[in-house]
Amino acid sequence: MKLDFKLKKELKEFLKKKLEEEKNTAYIYAPYKLNNKELEEIRRKFAFLSNKKIIPEVDNSLIAGFKIKVGTKVYDFSVKSVLNSLKQSWYENLG
Repeated sequence: MKLDFKLKKELKEFLKKKLEEEKNTAYIYAPYKLNNKELEEIRRKFAFLSNKKIIPEVDNSLIAGFKIKVGTKVYDFSVKSVLNSLKQSWYENLG
């Protein structure tokens, strides 16, 4: 499939814009809807969030804690992550 030059240029600009938006957006996943006070406390504790647009999301798979996603990086501060790490350690120490 061959794209014409104009369409290729528009697609490139669109993707650049989307990548820039993703770099400036932080998704915060929690097991319940976080209130503004909780979101501001998270922003204050993590300096890299200071200039980001924050989008809170509910993730029912989480037990407690939260995850932060910025671009392709995920920072996991959930109980689920801790339990999975303990499980992995336990299996590694068995063998």
